[in-house]
Amino acid sequence: MKRALHMMVKSPAEHAWSGEIDIRVLHIIDAAGNSAVVPNVDGRSVMESVLESDATGPFGLCGGNRSCGTCHIYVEPAILELLSPASEDERTLLEFSEHLMPTSRLACQIEMPATVAHMTVTIAPQDQ
Repeated sequence: MKRALHMMVKSPAEHAWSGEIDIRVLHIIDAAGNSAVVPNVDGRSVMESVLESDATGPFGLCGGNRSCGTCHIYVEPAILELLSPASEDERTLLEFSEHLMPTSRLACQIEMPATVAHMTVTIAPQDQ
């Protein structure tokens, strides 16, 4: 049975409208299928927001230094197009994952775009 994680924001707006957004919401689905919704503040990486949620499992163990891959997430395709491209270092680290998908990114390397109100990420299963 899946459990719901605490909700800090009850009803996120649909994503992507014109102009900048004051409050952005990050919907996180962890590898166990648990769900949380947390605010995402300007200048904060997606990894930092996930760490503030109740998501389960090891995540962001290197503190955002692109050296462990434990912040591997899947980003919804419509939002992925709005993100800055992955660096060569990020792509190289992701290539070692057993769970690499076309929508894979490292949460430590991305921030929510200023024009996006709601973004959903799924934490990838941990590699063995």
